[in-house]
Amino acid sequence: MEPEDKQIRIQEPEGSPEKSMEKLIKSSELNAQAFLSCVDALQKFTIDIKGQGYSIGNVEALVEKEENLSTPVKDDSRFPILYRVVHSDSPPESNGSLVSRLSVPPGQMFKDVSKEMGREYIEDHSYYDNKCPTPFISMTSDPLRALSLALGINHDKTDVSIIMIRSSMMSRGTYGSCNEWRIQCGLDSKPIYNTEFLAWGMVPAKSIRCRVARLHIIESGLLKFMPSAPRLGARLRTLDLRLDLKNNLILFCQSIPEIAASLSSLPGMDSSNLEIVELFKFLLGRAAGYKMEKEDINIEDFEREYDMEIQEFYQEIQTFTLTTQMELLHLPSSTTSDMKRKTVVRETLLT
Repeated sequence: MEPEDKQIRIQEPEGSPEKSMEKLIKSSELNAQAFLSCVDALQKFTIDIKGQGYSIGNVEALVEKEENLSTPVKDDSRFPILYRVVHSDSPPESNGSLVSRLSVPPGQMFKDVSKEMGREYIEDHSYYDNKCPTPFISMTSDPLRALSLALGINHDKTDVSIIMIRSSMMSRGTYGSCNEWRIQCGLDSKPIYNTEFLAWGMVPAKSIRCRVARLHIIESGLLKFMPSAPRLGARLRTLDLRLDLKNNLILFCQSIPEIAASLSSLPGMDSSNLEIVELFKFLLGRAAGYKMEKEDINIEDFEREYDMEIQEFYQEIQTFTLTTQMELLHLPSSTTSDMKRKTVVRETLLT
């Protein structure tokens, strides 16, 4: 089933006292035009489950026609979703953009500095407790690593958040793989940096998709599948979270509606967010034993093996979003109960 081809048709479940959606709208004093506008807006939020791009409008273009170094590039597997952990000790932001502790001249890129200077910057930046400002901003393509940083190493920090970044909206040359940049400077690549990316000088505000506070993550219920997080506290490491997911594969697959609700409840995460599906696929893949953070992972094999679970998640987040939109329109509970409302939405998406 291709979600973008699905026409949204809302009808009352069989046996309901209301015979049509028209009567439901009238009985709830809901303006029909407003309701249809809501449905139309939800249609525009539909995304491609395979992560190949947006199927319907109402989103910013991921690529401009001009091909030059300052143009954002199309989102695909070469341009991963990146995560950045920030806290009260992080450098102040500038108009919504993340900035490095050491500023860089306008228009300068990493390739413009000498190999010696680049090596010095990278070596300074490699120390976690480094006090020497560098022009780099560290990011990771592994959400579990970001989570371990937020809950473990930075457990004693305040105002901790994980920022989700669309690397496809960053200009060419302004960010890169840490190991690739190390090699360019004559340094050896190291496994510890396999999922680390570096931004040069700034992460622009336009590339920041959402920001999720640590407290929201804790309250979302996601840690139910990663019990090491509350148990280990400051000693939490990425490997602990990976093992948690792998040991809870059956529970994870049985709890997709709950996971969909948990992820959708996070600020900025709903069915209009391409990244929510990619994040779910990463967690599911990790639970299934796939090393999702590896660049050479055969994503097609994974998606083929777990297509049913991915489709179920997609339907669940659509259900959650549509239900939320109906609630925002103040549909009276006396007319339509929460259970009935969810039944209506589920039948809509499965029709």
